[in-house]
Amino acid sequence: MLNKEHIFPQVFLRSWPFPRGSGFLAYWLFRNLSFAEKLATVRTTDDFQITVMPNDLIGRHIYLTGEFDRSNVEVLCNFAEPGDTLLDIGANVGYVTACFLTKVPNSRAISVEPQPEVLDLLRKNLTPFDGRAVVYPYALSQQDGVSLLSIDPNNRGIAHISESGTVSIETRKVGTMLSELAIDKIDLVKIDVEGHEEQIFSAGIEHFARLQPKVILFEEHSDKSAGSIGSMLRDAGYEIYSLRKKLTRLDFVTVRSAADCKSNDYVAVSTKRRLPTTATSLYL
Repeated sequence: MLNKEHIFPQVFLRSWPFPRGSGFLAYWLFRNLSFAEKLATVRTTDDFQITVMPNDLIGRHIYLTGEFDRSNVEVLCNFAEPGDTLLDIGANVGYVTACFLTKVPNSRAISVEPQPEVLDLLRKNLTPFDGRAVVYPYALSQQDGVSLLSIDPNNRGIAHISESGTVSIETRKVGTMLSELAIDKIDLVKIDVEGHEEQIFSAGIEHFARLQPKVILFEEHSDKSAGSIGSMLRDAGYEIYSLRKKLTRLDFVTVRSAADCKSNDYVAVSTKRRLPTTATSLYL
């Protein structure tokens, strides 16, 4: 079922024959499209409904293609097993969380998102999952306190903590979150916090080492996956891989030095947890 505005781009993008690449086309060919509706409820290609802001980059992508962040969804679901719990840090409107809850039986999720306007949509989008998702309305950081968030109204996915930010938000340490929510099990983690990854790892690595999620997906735009972040994760029992996205497949490339940091997406895989055969045969 197509959404009511901009039919041609939807037909074109949803006919794309490869598992990756439609997002690139959506951005370069249709990034200037405008929508009359401030909010739109759309049906995704994974057959659940989600409400988005179609004039926002992420919302436009979901509206036109019916999906978003497919590589992360693919990796999380292939490493997941029934009953697993996902920690989604930087959940935005909840597309990755909703995909995970839709595809993984009896799964649960903790969705972390501090943006006030986005939070309303996140809560709405996760309501249909019968209490299997908890929304944590803070930013994770090095300390419990208050910070400023910079928000681009045209691309809320790049919101980030900054001294020049204009929106005041509350921050929590990973340990505080785990205590407040009484969490004693995390099986998969996704972190997308636009440059604040190292702060989250430095304050939370002891908890990741203790709970030992099978995989930690994170975004990183420098070579810290071979440096400070990589060192913390290896000490906690993880092997680090660069996630290389091809049209028809995903490649895991072992990170041994800064020269291996040629991607913006990385996967830390536990060396201590039993991993699903599906994941090991596809990636390792």
